[in-house]
Amino acid sequence: MQPVPLLLPWRLHYVPLCASTERDLSRCLQQGTEPPLAVVARRQRYGVGQHGRQWQSPAGGLWLSAAIPWQRPLSPAAAEQLPRRMAAALAAELAPWTAEASPPLTIKSPNDLMVGQRKLAGVLSSVTWRGGQPRLLRFGIGLNGRHPIAPPGITLEQWLNGRCPRLDQLLLIGLGAIERLAREAGAGDPLLPVQLRRGDRAIGGALSWRKPEQPAPFARTSPFHGLDVPADIKVRRQV
Repeated sequence: MQPVPLLLPWRLHYVPLCASTERDLSRCLQQGTEPPLAVVARRQRYGVGQHGRQWQSPAGGLWLSAAIPWQRPLSPAAAEQLPRRMAAALAAELAPWTAEASPPLTIKSPNDLMVGQRKLAGVLSSVTWRGGQPRLLRFGIGLNGRHPIAPPGITLEQWLNGRCPRLDQLLLIGLGAIERLAREAGAGDPLLPVQLRRGDRAIGGALSWRKPEQPAPFARTSPFHGLDVPADIKVRRQV
């Protein structure tokens, strides 16, 4: 199954083992790493769920914390709906793998994905406000993949009769869910969590880079796949 290509310029921080991806994400942001930023761990010692509950995080699942910039209007009521919307977005990204699985995937309000009475995944969300305006959306995703688990949990491998996406595929599913939420929550330009403003598209402006960047190779799904990207081309302004 081919995942939909990601559109945000993610910075990815991978760790084989950590206490908590949430803590590592906070540390990276405090040190000045610019979002969109994602921290993914092979294993966590102290994964954090809703209300601070500990989440089993052995190798084989997706343990992800991510942050994206946000400068669109967001009411407190809409912010309260983010966990449910994140759970729905994750379910939608899993659909190509799980559409025909039984029992069907359901959402237990506000933030759990359930297979019958067994928990497959949980999500977290938070908003960083400055001057009464949203500036950063943060998400945490814990998704059981292929690993031992005690009831009432369930893994994708158990539910899908031995099938389970690889870690890189799980990561694309998780980041794809965040981009899906950004696309649906931000009215106007798709997948642009920051509004582009006239005269503010140069280096240092909204959704810009600290330094000019070279274009990435064309994806396999692109009509330009196979063409070389000249090394002397740098992106200096947004379009």
